[in-house]
Amino acid sequence: MKDIYKTKRTNKDIFIVSMLMTVLIIILLAITTLAFFSENKDIRGQITLGELDFCVYNTGGALNVVPGNDINKQISLVNARNTSGTDRGGLCSILVKFQIDNNNLFSPIFNNDQNWTKLGNVYYYNNVLNPGQVVNLCDRVKFSENAGNEYQNQSIDILLQVNAIQAANEAYKELWKDAPNSWLEIIENIV
Repeated sequence: MKDIYKTKRTNKDIFIVSMLMTVLIIILLAITTLAFFSENKDIRGQITLGELDFCVYNTGGALNVVPGNDINKQISLVNARNTSGTDRGGLCSILVKFQIDNNNLFSPIFNNDQNWTKLGNVYYYNNVLNPGQVVNLCDRVKFSENAGNEYQNQSIDILLQVNAIQAANEAYKELWKDAPNSWLEIIENIV
Protein backbone atom coordinates (compact mmCIF):
# COMPACT_ATOMS: atom_id res chain seq x y z
CA MET A 1 0.00 0.00 0.00
CA LYS A 2 2.82 2.21 0.58
CA ASP A 3 3.77 2.00 -3.10
CA ILE A 4 0.31 2.95 -4.33
CA TYR A 5 0.18 5.98 -2.10
CA LYS A 6 3.60 7.00 -3.36
CA THR A 7 2.48 6.59 -6.97
CA LYS A 8 -0.71 8.51 -6.36
CA ARG A 9 1.21 11.19 -4.75
CA THR A 10 3.63 11.32 -7.65
CA ASN A 11 0.75 11.40 -10.13
CA LYS A 12 -0.85 14.15 -8.07
CA ASP A 13 2.43 16.07 -8.05
CA ILE A 14 2.76 15.62 -11.78
CA PHE A 15 -0.79 16.87 -12.26
CA ILE A 16 -0.16 19.97 -10.11
CA VAL A 17 3.13 20.72 -11.83
CA SER A 18 1.56 20.30 -15.26
CA MET A 19 -1.30 22.63 -14.28
CA LEU A 20 1.17 25.22 -13.03
CA MET A 21 3.13 24.92 -16.26
CA THR A 22 -0.04 25.34 -18.30
CA VAL A 23 -1.02 28.44 -16.34
CA LEU A 24 2.53 29.80 -16.73
CA ILE A 25 2.45 29.21 -20.50
CA ILE A 26 -0.94 30.92 -20.77
CA ILE A 27 0.37 33.90 -18.80
CA LEU A 28 3.48 34.11 -20.99
CA LEU A 29 1.38 33.96 -24.15
CA ALA A 30 -0.90 36.68 -22.83
CA ILE A 31 2.04 38.92 -21.98
CA THR A 32 3.74 38.48 -25.35
CA THR A 33 0.54 39.27 -27.23
CA LEU A 34 0.34 42.61 -25.40
CA ALA A 35 3.57 43.79 -27.00
CA PHE A 36 3.44 47.05 -28.99
CA PHE A 37 5.75 48.88 -31.33
CA SER A 38 7.09 52.39 -31.00
CA GLU A 39 9.68 54.50 -32.71
CA ASN A 40 11.13 57.97 -32.19
CA LYS A 41 12.97 60.04 -34.74
CA ASP A 42 14.77 63.35 -34.42
CA ILE A 43 14.80 65.54 -37.48
CA ARG A 44 17.23 68.38 -37.97
CA GLY A 45 16.83 71.25 -40.37
CA GLN A 46 19.23 74.05 -41.00
CA ILE A 47 18.30 77.69 -41.47
CA THR A 48 20.52 80.58 -42.34
CA LEU A 49 19.82 83.78 -40.47
CA GLY A 50 20.16 87.20 -41.99
CA GLU A 51 22.77 89.65 -40.90
CA LEU A 52 22.67 93.36 -40.22
CA ASP A 53 25.45 95.46 -41.72
CA PHE A 54 25.67 98.88 -43.31
CA CYS A 55 28.21 101.45 -44.50
CA VAL A 56 28.16 105.20 -43.95
CA TYR A 57 30.10 107.43 -46.31
CA ASN A 58 30.23 111.10 -47.18
CA THR A 59 31.04 113.38 -50.04
CA GLY A 60 31.72 117.08 -50.16
CA GLY A 61 33.03 119.43 -47.56
CA ALA A 62 34.15 123.03 -47.34
CA LEU A 63 37.05 125.22 -46.36
CA ASN A 64 36.87 128.55 -44.54
CA VAL A 65 33.39 128.03 -43.21
CA VAL A 66 31.91 130.70 -40.98
CA PRO A 67 29.05 130.30 -38.50
CA GLY A 68 25.67 130.12 -40.22
CA ASN A 69 27.01 128.63 -43.48
CA ASP A 70 25.43 125.65 -45.24
CA ILE A 71 28.10 123.09 -46.09
CA ASN A 72 27.67 120.81 -49.09
CA LYS A 73 28.31 117.60 -47.14
CA GLN A 74 26.22 114.66 -48.27
CA ILE A 75 26.23 111.78 -45.81
CA SER A 76 24.79 108.51 -47.08
CA LEU A 77 24.05 105.07 -45.67
CA VAL A 78 23.89 101.90 -47.76
CA ASN A 79 22.46 98.61 -46.50
CA ALA A 80 25.48 96.59 -47.66
CA ARG A 81 28.98 95.66 -46.61
CA ASN A 82 30.56 98.11 -49.04
CA THR A 83 29.75 101.65 -50.16
CA SER A 84 28.88 100.56 -53.72
CA GLY A 85 26.05 98.37 -52.35
CA THR A 86 27.22 95.30 -54.26
CA ASP A 87 28.19 93.13 -51.25
CA ARG A 88 24.77 92.58 -49.67
CA GLY A 89 24.30 88.81 -49.58
CA GLY A 90 22.44 87.56 -46.53
CA LEU A 91 21.58 91.02 -45.21
CA CYS A 92 18.16 91.81 -43.81
CA SER A 93 16.02 94.90 -44.33
CA ILE A 94 16.67 97.57 -41.71
CA LEU A 95 15.20 100.62 -40.00
CA VAL A 96 17.54 103.57 -39.43
CA LYS A 97 17.86 106.48 -37.06
CA PHE A 98 20.74 108.90 -36.61
CA GLN A 99 21.88 111.98 -34.79
CA ILE A 100 24.67 114.49 -35.29
CA ASP A 101 26.48 114.85 -32.00
CA ASN A 102 28.67 117.95 -32.01
CA ASN A 103 27.20 120.00 -29.17
CA ASN A 104 24.64 121.40 -31.63
CA LEU A 105 27.35 122.77 -33.92
CA PHE A 106 25.81 121.12 -36.97
CA SER A 107 22.30 120.34 -38.07
CA PRO A 108 21.32 118.28 -41.10
CA ILE A 109 19.58 119.75 -44.11
CA PHE A 110 17.52 117.44 -46.30
CA ASN A 111 16.47 117.85 -49.91
CA ASN A 112 13.37 115.89 -48.94
CA ASP A 113 12.63 116.16 -45.25
CA GLN A 114 9.42 114.11 -45.73
CA ASN A 115 11.69 111.04 -45.43
CA TRP A 116 12.54 111.81 -41.82
CA THR A 117 10.78 112.20 -38.48
CA LYS A 118 12.62 114.26 -35.87
CA LEU A 119 12.50 113.83 -32.11
CA GLY A 120 14.92 116.11 -30.27
CA ASN A 121 18.15 115.77 -32.23
CA VAL A 122 17.39 112.22 -33.44
CA TYR A 123 16.14 111.63 -37.00
CA TYR A 124 14.13 108.48 -37.86
CA TYR A 125 13.97 107.29 -41.48
CA ASN A 126 10.32 106.92 -42.52
CA ASN A 127 10.83 103.78 -44.59
CA VAL A 128 12.49 100.37 -44.67
CA LEU A 129 15.96 100.18 -46.18
CA ASN A 130 16.30 96.93 -48.14
CA PRO A 131 19.67 95.29 -48.93
CA GLY A 132 21.57 97.32 -51.50
CA GLN A 133 19.46 100.46 -51.05
CA VAL A 134 20.99 103.84 -50.22
CA VAL A 135 19.51 106.71 -48.22
CA ASN A 136 21.00 110.16 -47.73
CA LEU A 137 21.19 110.88 -44.03
CA CYS A 138 21.59 114.51 -45.01
CA ASP A 139 22.30 116.42 -48.20
CA ARG A 140 24.00 119.36 -46.51
CA VAL A 141 24.83 120.45 -42.96
CA LYS A 142 24.41 123.84 -41.41
CA PHE A 143 27.18 125.18 -39.22
CA SER A 144 25.57 126.78 -36.16
CA GLU A 145 25.39 130.57 -35.98
CA ASN A 146 26.19 130.22 -32.27
CA ALA A 147 29.68 128.76 -32.88
CA GLY A 148 32.21 130.91 -31.04
CA ASN A 149 35.76 132.01 -31.71
CA GLU A 150 37.10 128.78 -30.18
CA TYR A 151 36.42 127.11 -33.56
CA GLN A 152 38.30 129.71 -35.58
CA ASN A 153 41.02 128.14 -37.78
CA GLN A 154 40.09 124.69 -36.50
CA SER A 155 39.13 121.50 -38.30
CA ILE A 156 35.96 120.10 -36.88
CA ASP A 157 34.78 116.53 -37.36
CA ILE A 158 31.10 115.98 -37.86
CA LEU A 159 30.22 113.23 -35.40
CA LEU A 160 27.37 111.09 -36.60
CA GLN A 161 25.78 108.29 -34.60
CA VAL A 162 23.78 105.85 -36.73
CA ASN A 163 21.63 103.04 -35.36
CA ALA A 164 20.01 100.31 -37.44
CA ILE A 165 17.79 97.41 -36.46
CA GLN A 166 16.12 94.65 -38.41
CA ALA A 167 12.81 95.69 -39.91
CA ALA A 168 11.17 92.30 -39.34
CA ASN A 169 9.40 91.01 -36.22
CA GLU A 170 8.65 94.47 -34.82
CA ALA A 171 12.12 94.86 -33.32
CA TYR A 172 11.62 98.63 -33.24
CA LYS A 173 8.87 98.25 -30.62
CA GLU A 174 11.27 96.49 -28.28
CA LEU A 175 14.48 98.41 -28.98
CA TRP A 176 13.33 101.94 -29.88
CA LYS A 177 10.75 102.51 -27.20
CA ASP A 178 11.51 106.24 -27.24
CA ALA A 179 10.57 106.61 -30.95
CA PRO A 180 7.99 109.29 -31.76
CA ASN A 181 4.41 108.09 -32.17
CA SER A 182 4.13 109.70 -35.60
CA TRP A 183 7.07 107.59 -36.81
CA LEU A 184 5.66 104.42 -35.19
CA GLU A 185 2.39 104.92 -37.10
CA ILE A 186 4.27 105.31 -40.40
CA ILE A 187 6.38 102.19 -39.82
CA GLU A 188 3.45 100.06 -38.66
CA ASN A 189 1.80 100.70 -42.02
CA ILE A 190 4.98 99.70 -43.91
CA VAL A 191 6.42 96.73 -42.04
